[in-house]
Amino acid sequence: MTGPETPLPTLIKKGDHLSILRHIRAHKLCNSSLVIQHGQLLLNSKSWSNSISSNELLAALEQICIAALEEHNLDLAKQVLKRIRDDVAGSTAKNGETTTSVRYCKLLALCLESEEQYDHAMKIYNDMLKENPSNSYAAKRKYCLLKTQIGQEKEARDLLNSYLEVNGMDVGAWVEMAKSCLNICDYKGAAYCYEEVVLTSPLDAN
Repeated sequence: MTGPETPLPTLIKKGDHLSILRHIRAHKLCNSSLVIQHGQLLLNSKSWSNSISSNELLAALEQICIAALEEHNLDLAKQVLKRIRDDVAGSTAKNGETTTSVRYCKLLALCLESEEQYDHAMKIYNDMLKENPSNSYAAKRKYCLLKTQIGQEKEARDLLNSYLEVNGMDVGAWVEMAKSCLNICDYKGAAYCYEEVVLTSPLDAN
């Protein structure tokens, strides 16, 4: 039986497509083209999804969908998203809530962003934040959308500032806020943000 500990070249040589995806997830590798190559072979197989749990099926489909978006293969991403909606998203947790609803919405919003349907994507993120105000993923994606829109720069900074009030240990957010301050020549604000970066992650050479 092969698993994440098996060397990737060995898995590729064996043509063990599912284990290749497992290996890439387990080792957090960035290889979207390899995910797509072996993910499509899995999708074309009729029996692969019957041999694994619904949790692993969802993880694999998410992985393929995100890789497709990274490679700008929107058709494949939408195909996988439909598979998630039809085959996986109906599973329920012990509390009766749909276990995949949030994960499905994340992927749907990313697909909408890829199609430049920003208003629809923004609505999903707003709904996610309404459901859970501490949803850092939705807040970050909303910020990314706002900062790319002309005239929304102040709203984007306000959103990032609100996020940092709750998530003060997020180094990446402090760096982003520093850049935002520099864009408006707020050097004092940028210096403060970089001080927070150093205080939060003093051993990070970057």
